[in-house]
Amino acid sequence: QLVLSLNPQGRVAEIFLVGRRDVARTSTGVGLGDSYQTVLRSYGGRGQTQIQGKYMIMRYPADRVIFTLDAEEYRVVGVSVGSKRPAAPRDKPGRPGKR
Repeated sequence: QLVLSLNPQGRVAEIFLVGRRDVARTSTGVGLGDSYQTVLRSYGGRGQTQIQGKYMIMRYPADRVIFTLDAEEYRVVGVSVGSKRPAAPRDKPGRPGKR
């Protein structure tokens, strides 16, 4: 699922990608289904990591990207670009990060 959030001028402000099938990648090559180690290789350990329920959230503010990983499988299940909100697999279109 790909969700775009537009600003008042109609420009893309945020991009949320959720799921388990690789359909797109970040500029450094990280996509859905990639491992925790792949994120670390691409973005390093300079981000902020926290566990939220069954998800691990890896934030890289300087790169304006957030990865949501399944905390059991350590695989990317969500990517947020240009946002301060993580993407989660149960997101509904138009409401990223909400349940």
